[in-house]
Amino acid sequence: MTSTERQSPETIESAEITHAARYHFAKKFLKSDQITLDAPCWTWYWTSIITQIWAKCRWIDISKDAINHANTFFSNDLNDFLVWNIEKINNYFNDRFDAVISFEWIEHISNQEDFLDWVKKILKKNWVLIISTPRKPHWNPFHIKELELEEFVNLLNYRFKVISIYTQAFTDFQPYDERKDYSIYKKLNYIAICRKK
Repeated sequence: MTSTERQSPETIESAEITHAARYHFAKKFLKSDQITLDAPCWTWYWTSIITQIWAKCRWIDISKDAINHANTFFSNDLNDFLVWNIEKINNYFNDRFDAVISFEWIEHISNQEDFLDWVKKILKKNWVLIISTPRKPHWNPFHIKELELEEFVNLLNYRFKVISIYTQAFTDFQPYDERKDYSIYKKLNYIAICRKK
């Protein structure tokens, strides 16, 4: 993932509104005493959204520039920013989390199964996974392996129990409805809420 797709706002007011909306949406599935991992943290400015309710949030990303930016503009007592290569993360990452958020990441990697296996490993007993991906085709040159909804759900169901699927069209979030014609949306994102099987 190169830096050309990243954004570097210095305030939450200058953040990309659709990105921020996903984190506001995620808050309703989380509790204030949870320790949450955001993997990868991408553009860092949602920290001020996340830590409004969370006791602790760890953010990991492969980009040193991203983490330096985060520490400069968005660091607080509830945030912990680390440089880490998620695609090569294995046994040496031994932390466990109550919740994992992974927004718009899985389509950027070819080893999607390995990533989800790792997520399952680091989750605690009573956990939640909130993960999203854009609808295929998204026509983004940075995407390696985009997913149809069925592919996305099958990947998740093999490891987790998918509780619900939501759609995001700009800043509007709705439960997925198989009777609805989603072709009217130029861009659409799927968000899955998963728990332990």
